[in-house]
Amino acid sequence: MEEVKKEPPRKSHLLRVLFISIGIIIFVPFIVGLSTGAGKGKTLNQPQIGETYTLNYNDDVSNCDGKVVVPIDEKSQEAYGKAAVAKDNEEIAMMVLEGNAFFVPNCTTVKVIDRNMYIRKIRIMDGEQTLKTGWVPNEYLK
Repeated sequence: MEEVKKEPPRKSHLLRVLFISIGIIIFVPFIVGLSTGAGKGKTLNQPQIGETYTLNYNDDVSNCDGKVVVPIDEKSQEAYGKAAVAKDNEEIAMMVLEGNAFFVPNCTTVKVIDRNMYIRKIRIMDGEQTLKTGWVPNEYLK
């Protein structure tokens, strides 16, 4: 009986398998997102520019107790985030006193006018701070 030698897979075959695998990894979640309706209009934690939302940091959207701190720019939003994590209320108070942030009541109506990865620039649409702008985390927009 004659012995048959198996040739190792060619580089072109391995590259083809690699590209197909990468394509599947990239495009399957995209296709699944389209089929489930993700990406249409308001999506979870992805507020859209030009849309109106209710500003509320509470998990229970019907709870309108409290006030939301609205930093005036992205740099102030970053500073506020650090102060909030550190529970540095004095730093937050200084931000407000220096004009780098302001308060609005929970359940204030806002319009998204710009975006960054995890924060949105908003325009206040009602209340004492009407027409002021600031930056808030996506999860505050309901």
